[in-house]
Amino acid sequence: MKKNITSVLTLGLCVFMLWVVIFHFQKKPINSSNRLTIPQFEIKEERFSKETTQKGRAEYFFKMLRDPSIDQIPRDIYSKERQFVESLNLKRKSINDPFDWKEVGPNDIGGRTRAVALDARNPDIILAGGVSGGMWKSIDGGETWSKKSDISDHVAVSALVQHPFNQDEWFYSTGEFYGSAWEIGAPFRGSGIFTSTDNGETWNQIESTKDDDIFYNSSFDYISNLTFSTTTGTSFFASNGFGIFRSTDDFIKNERVLGETNQQVWASVSVTKEGVVIAVLSSAFSGVTQTQSPGVYISTDDGLNWTDITPASFPSNPDRSAIGTSESDPHIFYVFTDAGAEELSLHRFDITDLNNIITSDRSSGIPDFGDIGTMNLYNGWNVVCKIHPTNPNMVIIGGTNLYRSTNGFNAIPPRDSEGITPTSEAPRYWIGGYGYESFLYPNHHPDNHNLIFDPTNPNIAISAHDGGLSRTEDITAEPVIWTDIDQGYNVTQFYKISIHPEADDARIMGGTQDNGSPYFSFDELGNSSNSEDVSSGDGATNYLGYNYLISSSQNGRLLKWNYELSELSYIKPSESEDQQFIHPFAVNPSDENYLFYPEFDHFWRNDQVI
Repeated sequence: MKKNITSVLTLGLCVFMLWVVIFHFQKKPINSSNRLTIPQFEIKEERFSKETTQKGRAEYFFKMLRDPSIDQIPRDIYSKERQFVESLNLKRKSINDPFDWKEVGPNDIGGRTRAVALDARNPDIILAGGVSGGMWKSIDGGETWSKKSDISDHVAVSALVQHPFNQDEWFYSTGEFYGSAWEIGAPFRGSGIFTSTDNGETWNQIESTKDDDIFYNSSFDYISNLTFSTTTGTSFFASNGFGIFRSTDDFIKNERVLGETNQQVWASVSVTKEGVVIAVLSSAFSGVTQTQSPGVYISTDDGLNWTDITPASFPSNPDRSAIGTSESDPHIFYVFTDAGAEELSLHRFDITDLNNIITSDRSSGIPDFGDIGTMNLYNGWNVVCKIHPTNPNMVIIGGTNLYRSTNGFNAIPPRDSEGITPTSEAPRYWIGGYGYESFLYPNHHPDNHNLIFDPTNPNIAISAHDGGLSRTEDITAEPVIWTDIDQGYNVTQFYKISIHPEADDARIMGGTQDNGSPYFSFDELGNSSNSEDVSSGDGATNYLGYNYLISSSQNGRLLKWNYELSELSYIKPSESEDQQFIHPFAVNPSDENYLFYPEFDHFWRNDQVI
């Protein structure tokens, strides 16, 4: 009981501190003289690989959430804490004065997005869902956004689909199986499927898919994708650990048609324009003996019966796969797979009928630009495979980066003696994620999760990634030019926040998952200034003081910005080592000269910070 009380008290303290932030500043105006203009800069210290980042993030959450007496996170403790807090009637100044919350921003930063779709009748209408931010809608092509899911709805949006016949009807699924906190037992567990019958304005949970218990024991806990057959109206969804499910009544009654419980970690499903259903099953969970082989399956009778068409060159131990189907040539599709051991697999399938199936391994056609230009899918964190609607040879695949080929990756790119593709070839292939001329591709972001095309102009595309949403007017261009459409799409994930010590100063900053450390001001109406990123990477612990601010990012990097001198400097102890992913530090609140930086069982002290 003690460990549960401790966890609840910790969560309660966090809630109280957040209230202090909002209440303290809710009547303070934006003071333009307090705004910073921080010059663009590139972190000159080491660039951390995604493996290092994910491992560090997992270790951070584990240390924060564990019960020290058993060195473990109590099973489903987050769900238990949430249920407990939701049962409380929290009050503010008195028993009759409830909390009054206002969102204050930032309004110009997105966050990790897996679900995005355009209204088939009007491409200016975009629906999108953040992994921890709920469902949002834009009616002006992404210029502005409004949140449409209720605060009580499940916010871990994983997939989104519009009904092919009743186009005012939409569906979104919940639960991110592999994400920021998955490795340490604190995932964004879902609760089934939600539906809207008014074109995304309001949402209700499909009662038969509801799963609010605290255990991972249902096909509705983690749904990775949704799809419809446009020929029959039959719906399908893929569930982590449970397989492929089919419904003839819009996800109300769902029957498993492929896969078995625990027999595959991942499952993917798609339907061609002519109604052929395609599914891919991954390998099983560790220690589980598979009775149904992993690989590629198709159904020509609306998902009732399945044929294994896995080619001999398909990975023997596949992780997550993405399926790309063609609008202009429904007889072809591609399967992009994390093959394990940092290997990639890309296969093209040409199907006339079940007796005439031709497959070709296109894996060697994927370019490798080295360092940040190496495509990595990270065990299913980010996998994208799309085919241009009018050009079946234009194939786009995504992981950390976004690559494009105009010949279906059928030609081996130029490579040097170490197998690296020269950057002179980058404009042909490299269209998003990290950048080949700068650390990030302009107005784009690493870790790609989805890509959709405008139904009225197939060269217009919207990309969903860890930074939110980007739009291009021409996916065929060299180079592709992206526009950030995250204004008002507020789904950013924060680790830490800081407020200014002066009561009349409405500045605020915070450290975010993969979106740096935004700094901005706000007023009582919820208006905020444009934010400035003062850390890059994964923002972490931060401090907003009288004379300077300090931001940090993964593995304890520290940056100080001196207000008066407009000067940026690195101040991490040069001899410190083995920092935590989200590393703490503290400034003496009565004397900003002193900064303390922990390392194992001792502290570093800087007594000349100002």
